[in-house]
Amino acid sequence: MVARVSIILPLSLVVALILCFATVALSSTFTDDNPIRVVSDGPHDFQSSDVFTNIVDIHDDDDDDDDAPILPRSNIKAIYQFGDSISDTGNLIHENPTFKYARLPYGISFFQIPTGRPSNGLLMIDYFKCKEKLGKSLIMMGEIGGNDYNSVLFGKTSMLKAYDLVPEVVQVIKYVIKEVIKLGAIRIVVPGNFPVGCMAINLALYKTNDSRMYDELQCLKHLNQFAEFQNNKLQQAIRELQKDHPHVTIVYADYFSAFKEIIKHATSLGFDKDATMKVCCGVGENEYNFDMNRQCGSDGVVACEHPNQRIFWDGIHLTQHAYRIMANWLIKYNFDPIFSMT
Repeated sequence: MVARVSIILPLSLVVALILCFATVALSSTFTDDNPIRVVSDGPHDFQSSDVFTNIVDIHDDDDDDDDAPILPRSNIKAIYQFGDSISDTGNLIHENPTFKYARLPYGISFFQIPTGRPSNGLLMIDYFKCKEKLGKSLIMMGEIGGNDYNSVLFGKTSMLKAYDLVPEVVQVIKYVIKEVIKLGAIRIVVPGNFPVGCMAINLALYKTNDSRMYDELQCLKHLNQFAEFQNNKLQQAIRELQKDHPHVTIVYADYFSAFKEIIKHATSLGFDKDATMKVCCGVGENEYNFDMNRQCGSDGVVACEHPNQRIFWDGIHLTQHAYRIMANWLIKYNFDPIFSMT
């Protein structure tokens, strides 16, 4: 697995560049005549905390447009995101048109057709487009490495194999950041790993009756400890890069904290209190626990009636509503150095 990360680096860079062009192209897809409409089943007046006060909730049957940009005014014109399925706006299905992301119910809440986005609608990157024409470019370097770690976690092999991957993954990220800096990038956001012990698929795979394995949010402690280990190594690499390139602003995007905040305040954010950790798609009509043998996009698998009342879309990826809330948190707490640049 370590060798695979190293050997395919040049190919990964090419694929990532293709992905970033698809992401940037979104701004021309949604124009003044065809604006983004953000839909949500959540209440209009949730009061959980100051963290999420800028979120605008619109019910699925509301025809009004959400014209409020989620990003503050800035001089950023384009966003280039390197990453995996968390940020894939449709490239994978161009390479493999029969892949499950090309089939309903993927895309049902926003596009009403599958676009290749692995969610019921928009992703986090979609909420980083502003209505205004912005000035310069932003590089989002990640989230990278998740699929490599998942290949170990899903196999339920020794966690040591996952830990052994971390230095190689971090070095790959560090190398690519150096390359884009050479090309002229001066604004870079580097996302960390999610709290993988809170992800529905891992909760199903590692389910146990031993209560000591879970934290106060009912997430698996040992998997979250691994994610924190990886994130600490990544932040160390960012500090080293920032020291070597003082003219560049490099920001760590704390996916770990942002996602845990959603779980903590799930009910007041409009999510179903009885289904906080259950998936919307990838199960039978009357079942809600993740099933590896009945994945979203497979024949006979249906989505829940109100996707935006769920955090999880398909066990690995989140719903549109969850991505929007995460994006808002990240902008509020992590992105200020980027948007304060002149």
